[in-house]
Amino acid sequence: MPKSLTFKDGRFKIMQIADAQEFPFVSPDTVRLIELALEAEKPDFVIFTGDQIYGIHPRLWGKDPEKTVGRVIEKLLSPVIKAGVPFAVTFGNHDAESGATVLSQAKLYSSFPGYVRGERRAEDDPGTFYIPVSGEDGREKFMLYAFDTHGSAYSKTKSGTTKKQLEWFVKTRDEAKKNVESAPPAIVFQHIPVPEYYNVIKEVKKGTKGAVEAFGSRKNRFFALPDEIISEGGFMKESPSVTGADTHEFDVLKEDGNVIAICAGHDHNNSFVSEYRGIKLIYTQGAGFHVYGPHLQRGVRLFVVDENAPEEITTYTRTWEGLTDEKPKERLLEELLSRTPSSVGQAKAYAKRLSPALAAGAAAAGGLVLIALKNKKR
Repeated sequence: MPKSLTFKDGRFKIMQIADAQEFPFVSPDTVRLIELALEAEKPDFVIFTGDQIYGIHPRLWGKDPEKTVGRVIEKLLSPVIKAGVPFAVTFGNHDAESGATVLSQAKLYSSFPGYVRGERRAEDDPGTFYIPVSGEDGREKFMLYAFDTHGSAYSKTKSGTTKKQLEWFVKTRDEAKKNVESAPPAIVFQHIPVPEYYNVIKEVKKGTKGAVEAFGSRKNRFFALPDEIISEGGFMKESPSVTGADTHEFDVLKEDGNVIAICAGHDHNNSFVSEYRGIKLIYTQGAGFHVYGPHLQRGVRLFVVDENAPEEITTYTRTWEGLTDEKPKERLLEELLSRTPSSVGQAKAYAKRLSPALAAGAAAAGGLVLIALKNKKR
């Protein structure tokens, strides 16, 4: 594998794919979305930012989970491999819930052509790494960082970066500026967003247009996107589910000024670009069609970096509805999942608003969908 990626004709284009969250029978629509986006954009590099697989699916806990997970990964990667685009992978909370550990998953990914390993923090933390992007003169002009933000409802693992991860980042950043005035500009990719994402949205009254209800420590509070973010194409259809422990990651990333953006997924129904204290806070919607999502606004995000001005990035999304007039092959399932609550808290809130009869009907419909998914053959 190359030690670094390289600018081509002064540009470098990255594609972020978030929350494919696939089962043993991978959705043909998820694969088609990735295929269409690759054909249209021809990126130089692809990064998967977690929840590639839906780890709690029962078939991912069979006699040989690594073999099953391997088949999912192979199918999901097939458009990227066919296009010959280098790729890297970090992990999300659902990846860690599978019968195959993230260490074994990393090994599976590394067996496919195009995998870029990156410089890892540690061998037991394969989702935390950096990859430099070099100019034609061989000098490192830009940095890509990835953090594994952990988290698991089943193991009660709290989500967020760790002290060791942040110490590694500081050390790596400082080494990168030993013989230059400053560290190269950098983008940080991770699965779960930092708490500062709440600083770029606004708290509103219940019933306000576009308001979404928050849960957890912000239970019974409502939030909406500012109009200026909506006018730029952003949307937020669920409240941000940020890291469980505030490790002051944002402050560490901010202190040297080289990090220009933090890019997260995790909340499938959110996609926007904002800025807080000089760092862009970016959400990328889910790409997966076997999980809840923003209907035909499921998509991927692109980042274009100019070698002559790497501190200024251009970012935009490509969605199913913007890429094709095709109907999803699993159209009925996609419609149902697009109306599925995004969290347990949201499901409970919906249930309270329904009459007992309607609630029972909704539960039965949901059960039928899950049964169909469980029994569907590859």
